[in-house]
Amino acid sequence: MNGIAGWVNNNNNFNEESVYKMANSFSNNAIQNLGIYRSNNIRLINRCITSKSSEEYVEPLSLNLNNLGQYTIVFSGNIYNKKEIKEELYKKNILVSTNENTEIFLKAYLKWKEDCLNKINGVFSVAIWSSLNKELFLARDRIGVKPLFFYEYKEGIIFASFIKNLLSNPIVNPYIDEEGLKEIFFLGPGKTPGHGIIKGVKELLPGEYCVFSQGKLVRKIYWKLKAFHFTDSLNTAIEKTRFLLEDSIKRQLTSSEPFCCLLSGGLDSSIVSKVAADYCKEKT
Repeated sequence: MNGIAGWVNNNNNFNEESVYKMANSFSNNAIQNLGIYRSNNIRLINRCITSKSSEEYVEPLSLNLNNLGQYTIVFSGNIYNKKEIKEELYKKNILVSTNENTEIFLKAYLKWKEDCLNKINGVFSVAIWSSLNKELFLARDRIGVKPLFFYEYKEGIIFASFIKNLLSNPIVNPYIDEEGLKEIFFLGPGKTPGHGIIKGVKELLPGEYCVFSQGKLVRKIYWKLKAFHFTDSLNTAIEKTRFLLEDSIKRQLTSSEPFCCLLSGGLDSSIVSKVAADYCKEKT
């Protein structure tokens, strides 16, 4: 199970056994690679399911900038408009040497900061640490496909893709308060967006990012669904819908591993399967 986790402690007081417990709390039922970054005030964890032939970054990626210090990223997810982002960065004299998500996202962030989120088409949860500013940047994709939870405490913040990762750290007490019980009894198996059931555990919302610096957390929404007046003709609307649907499906057929479609018999899965099958035929 792919995922990220991390721990910021303002006093540089870490229990390394707890760091390993967080790292090992991901599923172990597949080929997995583990990367841990250690520096003053920060621990970053990257857990990735890979094939033996995968060249995707597993160790947290760090870049040293002369006047800005070191930036380190852990990333879970996929970017679907890699080509466009790389081309735009190249025009800004920024070279991206690989086609990997981590390098593309980090260099996009270094160029545009949080505005890079408006340019990237993909699903992701990401954390970037600035060693010079001692600043943590966390972000989640627009729809919230990739989960991201966090727990603030007096000395810092702990974050992870899954609540079970947080609970592997003894700082996070596994208490379910009144609010958590309401979530379980009245909404379960769903929950209110932004809530984590466990007392003190919060969820970064879809389309949201946050910055943790000097003991303070600032959260901001960078994207939300908007409604507009319909002005297209029927034929134009059909063509736009066709283009957006096909483009979305094709962009996500980038895996080097074999894949399959699971059909429920409804229109959505049937359309996805048809577009995917035609696209694969074209490629061969």
